[in-house]
Amino acid sequence: MKARLAANAAIVNYPNLEFGLVKLQRGEALTAAEKVACSQFRLRDADKAGETVEEQRDSIVKEAFKRRKVAKRAAYEDVAFIPPTSNECERFSRP
Repeated sequence: MKARLAANAAIVNYPNLEFGLVKLQRGEALTAAEKVACSQFRLRDADKAGETVEEQRDSIVKEAFKRRKVAKRAAYEDVAFIPPTSNECERFSRP
């Protein structure tokens, strides 16, 4: 990869935001600094994402054999529409 396209190139003003957005798009875990940089993209009800809706309990036997359907909810907005800074600015830095 060319130096001007690297994630730590001179045109990248906020590397933690850049790395955080890439990790969000890939579904990877964020570091503490990346979480702070990407906090504007965090959903308001993300702290409730782990909670499940209680279902009515028919009987102890049915409940024991029933699998809980837990959908994993995203904690952040979809950031797939945000292009990486390196690729966006690369057009302007060509000689």
